[in-house]
Amino acid sequence: MSLPEDNNGNSKRTIDTKERKKLRNAIEEAVLSPVFSNDQHEENSPSYLRLIHSADIAHKECADLLSDAVHQARRLQHSWTAIGDVLGISRQAAQQRFNPNAADTTNTTSKTTHRIAGANAFNEMELLKVQGKAGNHLVGFGPLCLLVEESKQQWQHKRLISFSWQTQENMEAKGWTYVGAWIPFQYYKRSINKEG
Repeated sequence: MSLPEDNNGNSKRTIDTKERKKLRNAIEEAVLSPVFSNDQHEENSPSYLRLIHSADIAHKECADLLSDAVHQARRLQHSWTAIGDVLGISRQAAQQRFNPNAADTTNTTSKTTHRIAGANAFNEMELLKVQGKAGNHLVGFGPLCLLVEESKQQWQHKRLISFSWQTQENMEAKGWTYVGAWIPFQYYKRSINKEG
């Protein structure tokens, strides 16, 4: 997939000014709402220290979302050049900033933990089905890999497209265990003996 191009043939970002403003407003509301209730904006208020903390958390969460999005794009076979174009940086800068080898903690495995290479959005659920029947359950993932751990029971795995924490609550109420998220997917597992 290629990005839209401007009149000079250069790739341009896909979020326009109106969408960017809408996104900024949503982030601003999310950061401000837990800090300022009832329009409290007093000078020298301790609320401003909470605002700094809230903005710092939002910054870290957005950085995690960006990293997850880049790694998911790589799992879907998008090139570092395409990712760099979207971010307005070079291919090399994108690789250095989001180096999957630096972020990939799945290289260290124990006797009971196995790294399954070659996983992608198209084949990973079939791989997890086979692993679950063999008594292995998902404990992590990275670019083009899954990390599974041995157990003495069989497992089911589920992948959902969701951006809502309510999805996680609903799944946990049905006996599923949240494993993690890799935009846009959320991953869950449960023992095959559990129903729900």
